[in-house]
Amino acid sequence: MCIILKSITETPKVAESDMITYKVLEAVEDETTGKESYYSPLSLNRLQYTIGKLYTEPIGKTEDVQDSYDMVRGFEKCKYAKTTTGLYSFKGIDKAKFLISNMFSTMNIKYKLFRCKVPKGSKYYSRDDGEEIVSDNLVILNQVSLLNYPKKV
Repeated sequence: MCIILKSITETPKVAESDMITYKVLEAVEDETTGKESYYSPLSLNRLQYTIGKLYTEPIGKTEDVQDSYDMVRGFEKCKYAKTTTGLYSFKGIDKAKFLISNMFSTMNIKYKLFRCKVPKGSKYYSRDDGEEIVSDNLVILNQVSLLNYPKKV
């Protein structure tokens, strides 16, 4: 995942109070013990999450160039800045619900939704619509049991 920034010089916001967010995690069950472990589904480093633990990761950003289409000018190269590292979550529960029920529903993987906290003083970027954020600190608080979707077979 990444969040497109206005420019490479954009600076992160600072949380003035604790912010409640939501995170979708992959649930992997240990075949021997039956205990579940939780992992970030779209992360290259496969970070394992534990409820109640504070996670810290610096927010990285980079400039990139991609083809863009303009109705008047046709195809052109578009330069943009994006986040590359950090701890991703959703400010609203609706976007997280959508991710589980629509985007991840075709995968043969079990996902669960967790309520999280971005602690006061954390640095973060948010998408223009404010729904997705990437922060340098995140605590997984508890599972949102209403949204426990089993894997499809």
